[in-house]
Amino acid sequence: MKKRERPVLTNESVEQMFRWIRQSISLMYAHHKHPVPMTALIFAYMETFGKALGRTSVKDKVKKFIQTYMHGLCDALNQKRLGFNSDVYLDNKNYKIEEILGNFYRNGLTHQFWMKKGSALFENATPSARKEYLWIEFFNNQKRFMGINIDFLVRDFLNGINEYQNKIINDNNEKSNLSMAILEE
Repeated sequence: MKKRERPVLTNESVEQMFRWIRQSISLMYAHHKHPVPMTALIFAYMETFGKALGRTSVKDKVKKFIQTYMHGLCDALNQKRLGFNSDVYLDNKNYKIEEILGNFYRNGLTHQFWMKKGSALFENATPSARKEYLWIEFFNNQKRFMGINIDFLVRDFLNGINEYQNKIINDNNEKSNLSMAILEE
């Protein structure tokens, strides 16, 4: 019996897929009417692309994509002196940043259609709004995670997928990994 070859995306299909992703996120963002489904899509894409980067658990997939392609979020964590394994206070408990991103945001938005209790989204819509990627406050001598600014998240994600698309187009191994991640049966 002849072994069936795995399908591999063409450069044209990769370009079309990323164009559609950029257009859908940009359209939702331009009108600021759908921040929750837009953020759910962003985290779902991060998980899929993280899977193509070789990670298995949800939080590891999201973390891997962020570490590799979302330089703004990594810089924001560094500015707050936080890493993915740092503990922050959220919903009256300590959690690691990677748990908050993978569980509270990705799982909450994808499965419950809302962030899990204690997490939030905010934007630069008003002059008094916070103009930072992450909202972290001190509470009882602990860093308290308050939310993610969607204005920063969208720009960072779009920049990240541009970089990722270029890597896929120029690296057949990466193209094969993405193909397996999204075309597997």
